[in-house]
Order: sequence, then structure tokens, then C-alpha cells
Amino acid sequence: MHENRKIYTLPSYQEKLRKSYLKLGILIYNKSLKKSIIIRPIPTNVWLPESREKYFKKLEDRTKNIIQSKHYTFCTLTYSNKKYTPGEAAKRVKHDIDLFFKRLNYRKSKPAYFYMIELTDNFMVHVHLIFDRYVHKSKVFMSWFKVTGSISIRIKHKKKGSAMQYCLKYLRKTQKQDQKKWEFIFKNIDRIWSSSRDFFTKIENPDTNWLFLCMAWNKNNSIDRFFSPYDMDFVGQEFNPEESIELVDFFFWEECVISTGNQDHFYEVKAEFEKLPF
Repeated sequence: MHENRKIYTLPSYQEKLRKSYLKLGILIYNKSLKKSIIIRPIPTNVWLPESREKYFKKLEDRTKNIIQSKHYTFCTLTYSNKKYTPGEAAKRVKHDIDLFFKRLNYRKSKPAYFYMIELTDNFMVHVHLIFDRYVHKSKVFMSWFKVTGSISIRIKHKKKGSAMQYCLKYLRKTQKQDQKKWEFIFKNIDRIWSSSRDFFTKIENPDTNWLFLCMAWNKNNSIDRFFSPYDMDFVGQEFNPEESIELVDFFFWEECVISTGNQDHFYEVKAEFEKLPF
């Protein structure tokens, strides 16, 4: 677990993240539309409500690249309420999943997998798991029982075509958890999902018309004037030609920390920026 999650509570960590990214602006230019835009790069993580949608959107995009198989095994692994408290189960779940996979004891190739951890209303963790092939229910049952002593599991075998819907269902359920559940996850659960390397195909980055120009960070929050009034859903602003001139002056001549890679590149970017048609 990351050290920040041991030091901070979720609300205090959210405040720390917001203080950082609210001072940051990235200047980009669209070559085909001939428009300049300053954006506020919201972090891609699950800890801020405004960045959670972006985080889960990336996960959903990955589910569209599931390697298709003839058969899938869908499992729900649960903990016994009589043996474990919610806190105890949450602290050990990652280690238990690792042991569970080892207990399956496949001598040749192991099945590819994806899993997502979810909380019940009582904060007890359970694991939604997909294998990309048929895995016998007795094998799943005995592996989980030997690791946790828990016997409550659900197993379904389905043919090709169901894996993406299954992933999306639990991704969306997890995304909609309330603040109290996210606070519990923040302090107790190392990670909420994982997959083997070969469960998803590689995502190809599409060609883009967007050109990165530079990034600026201002300790006095004067960048915030480009995003005022602040709105959780408002992360970018387009500029007309007159406003763009002011933006160039602000980025390059006011007391901002500029990042364009290196000093030579800084002057190249400024020279190119001055040639832009606005």
C-alpha cells in the first residue's frame, strides 16, 4: 500500500491532490481546428470524485479488448462473517487472492483472469473473478476454502460474449460506491482490481490532432482565473485569438514554472507558438 494512504485520511488526501492540480495548467493546440485550449489535468485515480469517472472510463475501454475465449468461468469469492470482521477480511484479501491462484495448481498453462473487489453494505469484501476458460467448481471451492476457511462461493460457466458485460457491470457498481466505502477502501484495501497480462489485448493509441505546447504551475493559483468559477465538471477552456495572445504572455512572462522538456525546447515551443494563426 502506498505510504500516502497510511499517512492521510481520504478527505485529507483529496485536499492534498486538489491543491496540487488546481495550480496546474496545460496548453494544447488542435492542428485541424486551429484552436488553442488550456486544460486542467485532473488526476486519473479513484480517490477524487471528479477523477473517478476518468479512471473507470479507462478500465471500461480495456474491457473492450478482452481476448475472446470459447468458455469463461465467473466466480464470486466471499468471506465468512463468523470467521472474519470486515477489517480483517479487507487487510488480507490481496494476499489471499495470491495464495488462491497458487492453490489452483495448474501444471501447464494457467488461465488468464480479471478480478474486481467490491464491498457489501456491511463493508465485507468479496471478489468477482473471471477466468478465460473452464475451471471446475470443485477446484475453485477447495482452493478458496484452504486459504480462507470460507465455503460461500458462486460459480457460473458461460460461453463467449459474456465477459465484457460482466466486467462492466461490476466496474460501474464499484464506481458508484459512496464516500464511506471509499474511505474504508482507502485505508484497508491495497488495490480494487487486477488482471493477468494476457487477459486483455493491447490498446493502440489513436492518432491525435492535439499538440502539446507547454505546462505551467503557479504557486499563487493565478492559473485558476482561466477556470473561474471553479466547477468540478469544467476542466478546459477554449480561447479566441485575442485571448490567446494574453494567454501566451501569461504562460511565458509571468512568474510561472514552465515545463517543455528542456531549455532548448522551451524556445522552440515559444517560436512555434508565435507562428500559430491567432
